[in-house]
Amino acid sequence: MLMLAGVENIEGFKIFTCPIDGNITRIHKQPYEVALKTETICSIHQPNDVHIKGFFNQEDLKHLNQGDLVNIEFPDGTMSKGIVDRFYSATYILPEEFQKKFEPTTRTLAADILPIGENDLDIWRKYYKLSVKVTKRTF
Repeated sequence: MLMLAGVENIEGFKIFTCPIDGNITRIHKQPYEVALKTETICSIHQPNDVHIKGFFNQEDLKHLNQGDLVNIEFPDGTMSKGIVDRFYSATYILPEEFQKKFEPTTRTLAADILPIGENDLDIWRKYYKLSVKVTKRTF
């Protein structure tokens, strides 16, 4: 019996295991479709430096500081916490997907938000390039 690295034969099925860890973000081939060795079968994202780029109204500057704890809500309702790591020194144009089409361009404050612990990091890795809701309690 010929055995290939990463291939197992379980009850008539050939299971191919990937030699690297990561999240599959796109599958380029359909089941039973033939692929050449040089063709891409799937895209795998390996999230190492996970952070959220938060955009805040300029008026919120008085309520935001480096080191502040913020609440994160992911699209499926999963909740997490993060810490404001750094602010960018200039204002940024709000990304197109958050900008209303027929309103003047909105300039916002940008900040990097990092996960607090290893558990939060594992949660954040699953939501690569998705929009989240960032909230912070003010007193």
